[in-house]
Amino acid sequence: METVIPKSELLRIIKTFVADKRRGISIQLFADLCGVDRSQIYEVFVHEQYPMSEVLQRRVSRGYSAWRDGYIVIMEQYGKKWFEWRKEPKVRMVRSQSLQVKNGKIVLNVGIKNRLDYAGVRLDEQLKGD
Repeated sequence: METVIPKSELLRIIKTFVADKRRGISIQLFADLCGVDRSQIYEVFVHEQYPMSEVLQRRVSRGYSAWRDGYIVIMEQYGKKWFEWRKEPKVRMVRSQSLQVKNGKIVLNVGIKNRLDYAGVRLDEQLKGD
């Protein structure tokens, strides 16, 4: 059984996910993947109008993990888009350059990372100490 992402972490990840215009999947398709309504994604994660239920947490966590790990592919034909499950995952890796705070100093971190992984802490969050 896969692990469920904690609520506070999932809230931060999905906010970043929704804000990314190059995420590769529409919010409607992502909501369909998770088995929830599109408005729930916005009301709970973006606008924080309602608390996150355990069922919503599990569904969104499972959908996000499948998307991040490369098990989902977006298909398009004649302007209609849908998602399909892959038997073999195909992770989208990209070159990465980021700044990281280590021992009070800002260090350049170079390497490759999963393009769809929004779990990393941004530099401004590190400087705030969150």
